[in-house]
Amino acid sequence: MDENMNNSEQELYKQSRTIQDKFTYFLLAVAASAIAFSIQKISDRIITESLMLLGVALLFWGISFYFGCLNIKYVSSTIYANYGLIQTKNGKNKEIPNNQQYIAAAAEGIESAMQSNAQKAGKYSNWQFKMLIWGAIAYITWQVIEMLIRSITLYNAIPCL
Repeated sequence: MDENMNNSEQELYKQSRTIQDKFTYFLLAVAASAIAFSIQKISDRIITESLMLLGVALLFWGISFYFGCLNIKYVSSTIYANYGLIQTKNGKNKEIPNNQQYIAAAAEGIESAMQSNAQKAGKYSNWQFKMLIWGAIAYITWQVIEMLIRSITLYNAIPCL
């Protein structure tokens, strides 16, 4: 958060950050719940070819969870770097001499790191969502295939008249 923001800008930034954080944690919870539900649902089954698609769904959800964790890591790093940037620009960073050239160079480096971290966080956030959706598509496809298998088995079990 920039030290030049007025109160209403700061409040909007905080609200935006809160919404983004809640969305990330929501997607993490959905992925973890989907994994737990799916594993519980098949815990008494033997491994068959039809379970491969469920395995794909579980893989996508696991990747989604991992990307969500990376997103949080990079968002946290960006916020921490932003705090360091404010401290540096105000001459309060104990590791940087109180010299305008040192401060300018340090601020430039911190801003570059922040930009890189923010881009990575955004990339991981997008992939977190995409992997969650692909997992859901794989799961639904698996369920449809399972229904078809049961229907064909039932149809073949009924004697023809």
